[in-house]
Amino acid sequence: MTRMRARLLVLHVLVLTLLVVLAVRLWQVQVVRGQEFVTRATETRTRAVIVPAVRGQILDSSGRPLVRNKTALVVSVDRTRLSRMKDGGVKVLRKLSAVLGRPVSDLQQRITPCGPGVGKPCWTGSPYQPVPLDEKVDTREALQILERQEEFPGVTAEIHSVRQYPGGRAGAQMLGYLQPVTEAELEKREGLKASFSGVDLAGRDGLEYVYDEALRGKSGLRRVQVDRMGKALGVEEQITPVPGDHLVTSIDSRVQAVTEKALDKAMKSAPSADGGAAVVLDARTGRVVALASAPGYDPEIWAGGISARGYQWLLSEKSGKPLVSRAINGQFAPGSTFKISSVASMLRAGYPLNGHYSCPGSVAVGGRAFNNFRGIPLGTLTLHTALVKSCDTIFYRAAYEQYLKDGGRFPKRKPKEVFANIARAFGFGSPTGVDLPGESGAASPTAPGRRTCGRRPARSTASGRARAIRRRRTGRGPSS
Repeated sequence: MTRMRARLLVLHVLVLTLLVVLAVRLWQVQVVRGQEFVTRATETRTRAVIVPAVRGQILDSSGRPLVRNKTALVVSVDRTRLSRMKDGGVKVLRKLSAVLGRPVSDLQQRITPCGPGVGKPCWTGSPYQPVPLDEKVDTREALQILERQEEFPGVTAEIHSVRQYPGGRAGAQMLGYLQPVTEAELEKREGLKASFSGVDLAGRDGLEYVYDEALRGKSGLRRVQVDRMGKALGVEEQITPVPGDHLVTSIDSRVQAVTEKALDKAMKSAPSADGGAAVVLDARTGRVVALASAPGYDPEIWAGGISARGYQWLLSEKSGKPLVSRAINGQFAPGSTFKISSVASMLRAGYPLNGHYSCPGSVAVGGRAFNNFRGIPLGTLTLHTALVKSCDTIFYRAAYEQYLKDGGRFPKRKPKEVFANIARAFGFGSPTGVDLPGESGAASPTAPGRRTCGRRPARSTASGRARAIRRRRTGRGPSS
């Protein structure tokens, strides 16, 4: 009997101890850390979703779209979530492959981060950004994913705004293209990181790159209430995104189309030509009306991720490197356009405007023959007629005469270098400041035998700057 009472006493003590511990724990949870757990619970039942802004359009000088937006159903995959699955998300990708009709290997390659030894298509964006796998999904395919979300964890099908190019290949290098935001960009640009929606694209070339910040706009925010399964119950808070600015350029899309056709025709008529450029300027203001480069390419090749084959084609010598703008990056001999500078140089040097000059078929300079076109002599000409008939030898001889006056190979202490100085005064050898990235520099013309010899590369053409115009809230579109 005594042993039984002892056991009951121990049991009572244990029960009382457990009750005391439970009471202390309840007091700690509800009183001491109560607010902390309330905050966590609130965070658990809400989701903050950054809503991307609609990117601004790129328009010509009359408001016609050069680059516009269209809505499309885009299927994206959260690669971080897939990587946490036991099989690395292979099962999900197999089901997605059946819906989209694309091989599993292709889907796996597209979500693989780019790096050494990883060929395109691969993922160039942030690891926290959903990877778009298909931007041309129809409604039936999207519904298969949305209605069976439990079979497609980490996969979304949403309506996004994607770029469309009404002019096709026209001005592709000038307009540029978009690519996913990289992790390095997020770390480098604080403003971009704060408004990053997870599906943002950044300009990589052309006007898309130069005016990226203005075109992107400002992302919005939506806080959604969800249940413990993650299903949306309602919107708690919503901040509307601010659309990007429209960009009004100096380009005339109709002139651009004609220029592209003329350049294409010229390329076909010269089978040996591997590239060319055509620029149309307004003679009164110097603004660029059309800017074309050949060979070109279809900018929609970037949509949904470019393939390794497509990317290599853009950079290969065999295709003529269509990604490179020959109008901005190319360096070419200026040809007969340089005669304008040569005439001004002759006048500065004292040659009479109405004088008569012999235009032989060839002129010897330093033991080398410099010829007219096909070596044809054109007789005696004035400077005006020399421009009209495009005589070369008059200007060769005048430049050589001034070179000898400056001392030739043994120049005077202060040589005049009339031809070189006038050319520099015209702007040859200086960048134009055109609002496009990667403008190539040009060699400054100097006397032969001193610094450089022969004809100098032509500089890029001058341009009027494009203007970013914020879209009016009235809905009437951009205004200049």
